[in-house]
Amino acid sequence: MNSEFIPQQETGNATGLDLTGEVLHITTRYTDEYHYDVKLKTVNDSNGNLQYELVGGYAVEVFFYLKSLLNFTYMIHPDVSPYRFDHNSVKNGSIDVYVASYSLLIKRTEYLDPTNAIGQSRILAFFDQNFQSDFSNQSIFIVPFTYNLWLGFIIVWFVCLLSFIIFNLYEADSSMGDIIFHCITVTLQRGTFLNFFYNSTRITTVVLSFTIVVLMASYSGIMTSISAVSRYTIHSIEALVASNYKILLEFGYNTNASSIKYMLEALMHIPTVVTLMKKAEKSNFVFQSFENAIMQVNNSPSTYIIDEETGINFITEQLGGLPCTWTKLPVFNLRYPWVMYLKKNAPYRHAINTGLLKIKETGILQVLRKRWITQPSDACFSGNDFSFKSITYPQVSSAFTVLLLVMFIVCPVLFLLEKVYAFCSHHRRQ
Repeated sequence: MNSEFIPQQETGNATGLDLTGEVLHITTRYTDEYHYDVKLKTVNDSNGNLQYELVGGYAVEVFFYLKSLLNFTYMIHPDVSPYRFDHNSVKNGSIDVYVASYSLLIKRTEYLDPTNAIGQSRILAFFDQNFQSDFSNQSIFIVPFTYNLWLGFIIVWFVCLLSFIIFNLYEADSSMGDIIFHCITVTLQRGTFLNFFYNSTRITTVVLSFTIVVLMASYSGIMTSISAVSRYTIHSIEALVASNYKILLEFGYNTNASSIKYMLEALMHIPTVVTLMKKAEKSNFVFQSFENAIMQVNNSPSTYIIDEETGINFITEQLGGLPCTWTKLPVFNLRYPWVMYLKKNAPYRHAINTGLLKIKETGILQVLRKRWITQPSDACFSGNDFSFKSITYPQVSSAFTVLLLVMFIVCPVLFLLEKVYAFCSHHRRQ
């Protein structure tokens, strides 16, 4: 333990909290899932057996400080699972202390006594907002209008075209090409000088032209605002649950290892929680590692519900920081305290709890937290989120579709109409 984190103050002897000569039998986490909390070094003893040595981490530093304050020694028992709270005995006695930052659950207190809190966590939902405004699956050419509005626009345009053609047949002295050119220039908001003889024809032409001009002006405005206006609309857990995001729940839905699942199950009287749990079950998320869960959030419309410290720590390690397009939403303002667990009715419980209160009062817990746990920040990590990206085919596929339709359907049809019109005109003149 680094002595720089232990202030000069009275020891256990001076305060009456003396555990000199006591050997506390402990177990801890033996994996590196929470390496910011418990760091171990493995060594082989003279018989070649694997032994563990505590070297650092938030909970380990707290335990070391208690050891210095209360003057006890300890022995690690790696044969006892750090999560088997219902079976804490070994051959030479009971496990005295579970050394790690555990969430406080009533079910665990049936077998062990919790210490005073050594910290607390917020429960957050991490997700990438980009997936709610991603245009990769639909052409940006279509986005400004709904499909019904597009259908209306096409109908209006063809009504306008056919009207001009019909009017030309009986009133005007213009070619078919002039009529089509006039219709296109009106669509592109460019004026032409094409005259009709009767007021009814002129009024109809003005109304149809005005309709197309309004639609095209609306289209142009929406296209401009797409890049200027934020398209992010998920700002609450209710909106997130109602979206198409998958829900990934800590260690998975079908496991009893998740403290967050227990907390959410206690809130099943809230309709949003019921929907959230159903989506979590439907997502069928199988926990492999925190890194794997974060990559799923980074690569797909998924949200990962986890405690803030674990989430921020692994996101920072993998992505260099919290990306600017990511959001962290509080999940119903849920929080849980961190505790260590002690043997039921242990005689040293008062001494350890008093020691924890003492190091909290002196600011040691805050210092250790800043040292070992990545602190949340309002700043974001842009990474490559805002770098230039070339336009891909899916974004302009609609433009190509329209081009093909015009070339292979509309043009032949208009060509035949023009031939029919010319044939009819020729016979009429004869």
